[in-house]
Amino acid sequence: MLDPWWTLWDWIKEGLGWSFAISYDFIPSFGIAIILVTVVINTLLFPLTLKQTRSSRAMMQIQPELQRIRRDYRDQREEMQRRMTELQREHGASPLGCLGPLLVQSPILFAIFRVLNDPTGLHTDFSPVPPGSALWEAIRAEDAIFVGMDLALSPAQATTTGLVAALPYLATMVLMITIQYIQQWYTQRDQVSVAGDRQRRQMQMFTRIMPLFLGFISWNFPAGLLLYWTTSNLVRLSQQIAINWMDGRPEPPPGLGAEEKPDEGDPPSSPQPHSHSARKSRRRKRRN
Repeated sequence: MLDPWWTLWDWIKEGLGWSFAISYDFIPSFGIAIILVTVVINTLLFPLTLKQTRSSRAMMQIQPELQRIRRDYRDQREEMQRRMTELQREHGASPLGCLGPLLVQSPILFAIFRVLNDPTGLHTDFSPVPPGSALWEAIRAEDAIFVGMDLALSPAQATTTGLVAALPYLATMVLMITIQYIQQWYTQRDQVSVAGDRQRRQMQMFTRIMPLFLGFISWNFPAGLLLYWTTSNLVRLSQQIAINWMDGRPEPPPGLGAEEKPDEGDPPSSPQPHSHSARKSRRRKRRN
């Protein structure tokens, strides 16, 4: 009996291979086929992206109220959790933020990685691209080239043939890192504007490190996967711009400024009177 998860994994790969083949029939370019399929996938995921973005923004807006609940009910754990859950449900907020699209895209990303590693089943008995299709024939004939790149090769493999031949691969990798940075910067810019100092530093560090990390591991990724990831980031950036156009940029939540708030459970410190005002008050008391 076949494992249902394994069967679903094969269906995802076959669906991607079929989508590539259909796109290739319209425009005979493997790279354009990858770009078209990427745009379609991200467009279909846009409602989920919109929902998760709004949920994440709502979560930022209710932070002052969540802090108040934690402070007021710190000795009543069950009541604290109940009130926090009710507050999140009332405002449509989710602590998971924008993880939904990422979780959905992860299997697609891995499936594309496997498809581009062996699209026609040369090294295995499984061919994601439909055998006999125009794309299948082009890949078998080593004729599926895009801007000088064999999309099944990685930058690491391309450099073994010489620096000149590897330039398109290296340029694609640099473009992917750049677009990744811009997309993360634009997305987190809105979150940073309503975050405290500690969260702001963490977000800024993540924005700097993640593109470099992806660039490091992409050294061994097929060029087709780099093309998919670059296109996907461009589409997500345009979607974020569209969300800001529809909903506006998020406003800082009431009671949360740029400064870091006291740790949870710590009572707010009472403001100290101004020294000059205190001296004037003491003089009045003496005169009276």
